[in-house]
Amino acid sequence: RTVSPGTYYVKVVGRVFDAGAYTVHARFEADDQTDDHSNTRSGATSLSLGSSLPGRIGSGDDVDYFKVEVSEAGVLTVYTTGSLDTKGKLENSDGSSLATDDDGGSRNNFHIQRTVSPGTYYVKVEGWGFKKGDYTVYAHFEEPSDTRSGATSLPLGSSFAGRIGTGSDVDYFKVRVSRTGVLTVYTTGSLNTAGTLEHSDGSYLTTDDDGGDGTNFRIELFVSAGTYLVKVEGVGSNTGDYTVHAHARFEGDDHSDTRLGATSLPLGSSLAGQIATRDDVDCFEVEVSQAGVLTVYSTGNLDISGTLEDSSGNRLERDDDGGDSRNFHIERTVGAGTYYVKVAGVGSRTGDYTVHASFRGGG
Repeated sequence: RTVSPGTYYVKVVGRVFDAGAYTVHARFEADDQTDDHSNTRSGATSLSLGSSLPGRIGSGDDVDYFKVEVSEAGVLTVYTTGSLDTKGKLENSDGSSLATDDDGGSRNNFHIQRTVSPGTYYVKVEGWGFKKGDYTVYAHFEEPSDTRSGATSLPLGSSFAGRIGTGSDVDYFKVRVSRTGVLTVYTTGSLNTAGTLEHSDGSYLTTDDDGGDGTNFRIELFVSAGTYLVKVEGVGSNTGDYTVHAHARFEGDDHSDTRLGATSLPLGSSLAGQIATRDDVDCFEVEVSQAGVLTVYSTGNLDISGTLEDSSGNRLERDDDGGDSRNFHIERTVGAGTYYVKVAGVGSRTGDYTVHASFRGGG
């Protein structure tokens, strides 16, 4: 019987007035109920940027909450290490979900990276499939650098919210292109920006001022595989907020690597795809007209992962082996809107697959 701490009594009686000698035994197995971190946001353990904390999931339904304070806009990264298969969730201060992940890190650990504004954020850690055990949780933060050597990584298909704080401030970003194609980098927002595209050694490629929407810059250039630098600055000593974006369109690719050219995947349909190189990614666009449960998954022999994103590119969920035969399977309640599914091979694997989308209305 499960009991609380205290004193208990065992009464032994012979049945039907039987008499004789006996031996009584007592064993106790401690229920691992010592909770090292709170199960709720209200009691969350403070996790400082640049630090780590040990944790333990003591039971199948145990969760641990951590609180992270961010004082400026930048990239927040939270993840775990250890032998426990963890699932992580990044939440706003009101508890609304920003991102979830299962196996995005090493050895079945979660890894979440998200561009955030100043504020308080919460990290929810739990064991995948009611597993329990030890882990270590980390929080890192990166703000845009004003030097080439410290350039902030800007993956293709992503965006970064930055700020030009002074008239002489510049922000550098690093974009990696895996093969020949058209690289597009641009800003959005009210700030009048200028952008410069450079080789990784700082040598000049091209620049633009008002080629984008409003007074934003937009650069579109045919490039070969390599790493490129993007310099963002305000025009005429202007200061303010902006968002920088990076996309690419590659030669001979069956489906775009980014949301910009995503292939439409109607609900109730399926499409064939191929991961042609180790860093190839295929992006699909799914339109949902009402609230309900969206299911996206793959079939085939390729070991494949899937990521579901909202229309802004925020990660909603990622899965690796949730489907049949190492295929991904994502099922999530969503509202009406546009969603994107990114498909990639696991562990640099390549090959063919089929992606499917289905929907069950909330009514």
